[in-house]
Amino acid sequence: MPLPNSNPSTNKFINSFPFFYGWVILFVAALAHFASAPGQTYVSSIFIDPMIDDLGWSRTTFSGLYTGGSLAAAVFMIAVGKMLDKYGARKTLTVLCLLMCMATIWMSGVDSRWKLFLGFAMLRTIGQGSFGLVATTMVSTWFIRIRGRATAIS
Repeated sequence: MPLPNSNPSTNKFINSFPFFYGWVILFVAALAHFASAPGQTYVSSIFIDPMIDDLGWSRTTFSGLYTGGSLAAAVFMIAVGKMLDKYGARKTLTVLCLLMCMATIWMSGVDSRWKLFLGFAMLRTIGQGSFGLVATTMVSTWFIRIRGRATAIS
């Protein structure tokens, strides 16, 4: 079911730009990919050793909770996909940005295993999965002829 006013050519605001609005979308998609960093392994791994030292837990505990959070994220991605289909990229990305802020704040106060699991699940769902999904969907919607190149740039 198409979203109301989802046809880019009928929006007066979009048509008022002196250039193809898809380039704005591409820039926002690139920012979304950049903002996914807290949910990516390369950023999470920076904090593992200091958290192990601070909390006194084993690396096995952290790895297990990280894996569990990643598996939970895979399940929650179905809901994110439904949200994207129902509400569109703009509203979905707005909600995801707010949730990412909450997830990073949550991770700053982790002091128990269940909190760490929930934090990893939130970061992995939002950062690793959802931002990439929304960004790729936005670019694919706006670019037809150079879709592959635009997706690579984002």
